[in-house]
Amino acid sequence: MTKCRFVSCLLVLAIILLMLRLPAANSQTITTTTSSGVHVVAGVAVVKPSIDGLWQKGEWDDANEYRFSSVYYQVNGFAEAYVRCKHDNSSLYWLIDVPSDNGATYAKGGQNLTGTAAFGFIPSYLGFVITASGNSTLLSFLFGTPTNSSQIRVAQQLGVSPHSSKLHRVYEISMPFEPLLQYSSRVDNVPAVNLDLTVTDSYGNGLDLSGPPYISVLEFGVMPVPENIEPLIPLALAFLTLVFCLHRKEARNGHDASGRPTE
Repeated sequence: MTKCRFVSCLLVLAIILLMLRLPAANSQTITTTTSSGVHVVAGVAVVKPSIDGLWQKGEWDDANEYRFSSVYYQVNGFAEAYVRCKHDNSSLYWLIDVPSDNGATYAKGGQNLTGTAAFGFIPSYLGFVITASGNSTLLSFLFGTPTNSSQIRVAQQLGVSPHSSKLHRVYEISMPFEPLLQYSSRVDNVPAVNLDLTVTDSYGNGLDLSGPPYISVLEFGVMPVPENIEPLIPLALAFLTLVFCLHRKEARNGHDASGRPTE
């Protein structure tokens, strides 16, 4: 094997290893309530999710997962929900998976109610409720309605997820990232805000990510490199491999008129 081919094989192997090192979800992260609440880390997004209410394969593999650790109001059946979050330069993205919400309504106070998800950020940058009814999604602001509220996108559908193969409610949300940074404090020198995130399922059970009376702490990972740079690294390595091989071939042709390899 010539040196050119040997080096080419090494570079191809490096490309494969680099692609295999894409961040994966820490799906084993199960948080429980502590005296200081739950610390949720929103890492840097490698994949920008489609806000359509469907958990697509690979769409959330780059985000840590947290289980809703408190059922503060249990009516019937079991209650279960999971959340993932991440961010890029422009937006904070959320996935809320609620296996115990099958889309049915429940009766309360003479009304037929449906599943909801509610966010609250403290200081009071933003508070809103997402009400799910069939394929319809209603976004209601509780406080701190931002001027860029039109940039907040929410979607929910009945679908499947790694947590349940039965049809159940999945929420996807994106919101502007910069305003949250403006309201953030610092925890261990990392930007962070207080977060209260609750869910109501189709049985009327209420779930709280942090567990009353505590509030979660939402921490933000470091800012990413400019968008679309990381996926180009394997292509750049492949291009350098091609250039190197062409250079070696020209060198051989220039020193061996018979065409035989010189090495």
